[in-house]
Amino acid sequence: MKILLKEEDLDNFNLLFNKFINIESNFSEEHISSHWKYYLPKTLIRYDKSKNEVLLHQAGFDDYKENNLKNYLIDIPKKIYLNKLIKTLPSNIINNMYKVIKLQRRLVSFNCVKNAIIIDHLTKYRFDFNKLTVCIIGDGNGFMGILLKSLFPDIKIVQINLGKILIYDYLFTSLSNIFGNMEIIENNNKEKNILSDCVFIPAEDIFDIEIDHIDFFFNIASMQEMNMNTIERYFNFMRKQKTKNTFFYCCNRVSKKLFDNSYSNFDEYDWLNSDSIIFEEICEWYNKAPISRPPFVKKFDGISKHKLIKF
Repeated sequence: MKILLKEEDLDNFNLLFNKFINIESNFSEEHISSHWKYYLPKTLIRYDKSKNEVLLHQAGFDDYKENNLKNYLIDIPKKIYLNKLIKTLPSNIINNMYKVIKLQRRLVSFNCVKNAIIIDHLTKYRFDFNKLTVCIIGDGNGFMGILLKSLFPDIKIVQINLGKILIYDYLFTSLSNIFGNMEIIENNNKEKNILSDCVFIPAEDIFDIEIDHIDFFFNIASMQEMNMNTIERYFNFMRKQKTKNTFFYCCNRVSKKLFDNSYSNFDEYDWLNSDSIIFEEICEWYNKAPISRPPFVKKFDGISKHKLIKF
């Protein structure tokens, strides 16, 4: 995938690129699990300054495929499977999902539909994200943030991701042209107020930044890739918010074995008995995904749960 940088994105892109492009050469156990020690070196970002052009090749997150004829034909079996899920969604979510897919110049994929299903599920509990500040921990290409903004125009989005992956979030969010303004917040910028429509914060810096007014947190299939001590720090960060109500939606594997043979276990996350559980259930639609070759469906290595709480 090639992206031509816009003039207004040069400073932010260069900030992230210069700081995080070689992050794997200085891994920190505090932030990087064995999952990302394996996949970050395979995630490639090539920057041609003479053309302001960025070539991207991702690994270990999202299932992005560029919209071209070859990919379209290969993905026909996936599309047949996904259409069955899409038909269960209301028209406004379907229309906005396809709008974001077009803005990102991608094919419809399981991850796109997954995010749409999650939003639909939450709206059934009468959630209106307009006027809320919503933080997505580990979005990957910014799809959930863009979809939320498309559905709820008065929302503010905070994107947290590993610095190198955050470059993808930033570039694809910029490509969508849906946010009025975007900014990067680093550890040397401790301002509390989020003024921009969309803010990007490197995971390497997040625990050094004083933000305490986030209303709603999302984590979808990325806590299962973290060390347990990192998960604990995220829970501490979420619990320190001073909003009237702070919610957390979590969708992750019940148990996942990482490359170093350690395990990430959903029920061992830092839940408290004082948390108000709105729902907690096995996520039936998130135990398998379509593939382009026989048998055309791949079961995940273990079941997933999703849970919504109010801290």
